[in-house]
Amino acid sequence: MSPKSATSPHVFAAVFLGAVLLHPSASVTAQCSDAGACTISRHLELEEAERSRTMGLRYTFGVSGSPDDVTYHSVVAEAHLQVLSHSRVIATLPYNWQRGPLGSVNGLGDLVAVWDQTFLEWEHRTGRFGVQLGGRFGMGDANAAPGLPMAYQPGLGSTDLIVGASAVYAALSGGAAYQVAGARNNNELVRLQRGNQLVLWGNYRFGWEKTTVVPGITVINQFQESSVVDTTLGWPATVSVPGSDQLQINLGLRATHELSSTLVLEFFGAIPLRPRDVNVDGLKRALTLSVGLSTIL
Repeated sequence: MSPKSATSPHVFAAVFLGAVLLHPSASVTAQCSDAGACTISRHLELEEAERSRTMGLRYTFGVSGSPDDVTYHSVVAEAHLQVLSHSRVIATLPYNWQRGPLGSVNGLGDLVAVWDQTFLEWEHRTGRFGVQLGGRFGMGDANAAPGLPMAYQPGLGSTDLIVGASAVYAALSGGAAYQVAGARNNNELVRLQRGNQLVLWGNYRFGWEKTTVVPGITVINQFQESSVVDTTLGWPATVSVPGSDQLQINLGLRATHELSSTLVLEFFGAIPLRPRDVNVDGLKRALTLSVGLSTIL
């Protein structure tokens, strides 16, 4: 593992954790779920050993908040597989359980897989610049529970393209990704078509001995309103969903602890600085917490 930053870590951690605990929206509309690009961004600032060859499992608990009041449990398999000296594949695949007032649904979620290509490295690998290309692949059924909204479905039901670029230098990391939404899904209630998204993120790493803390900020901008198919008039009509393109700004915290030279324990959580109101895609969360264990191969 690389040396940890020593820039006032205890003061920085205290300020950040205070913001998480005292933020007025923290218990209302924390948004830690996304359409795919944010999932990948969490993996791009890892230290060199973790980035190269890692496999693990992560458990995530979440609640959607009102008015859906759906509870989520996910077990996510994750892998970072070195392919060439400067290339690797990042992949995540969840199995999801959703439970709410309208019923209980479980099933395989969507696969997110990205090729990460490093083009520049400097100062003994303390810095790197790379590009990413991949997608979210609709392995989860968006109509697994016919007649129920997207908040209950295990997958989004479309295949999306993700392209991005990222950079890491010492304790700082950041990047951008653009996600092109796939075709309208087969959910019989809404037949959802999502808009394209731009995701920007920045992280700062610090720590001591075997523990690393990474606070970060993520901005998600959807360029078009999502649309649904309305059949209440007796014929199908495409209708845009007002507010579904709302800008999101999220504050996140990732903490890892090295249990051994090959085992890493991870905790993650987030709160919104700008809450999200519309939940037509089922990705809104009132609370999300996750814990994972990974092994460095």
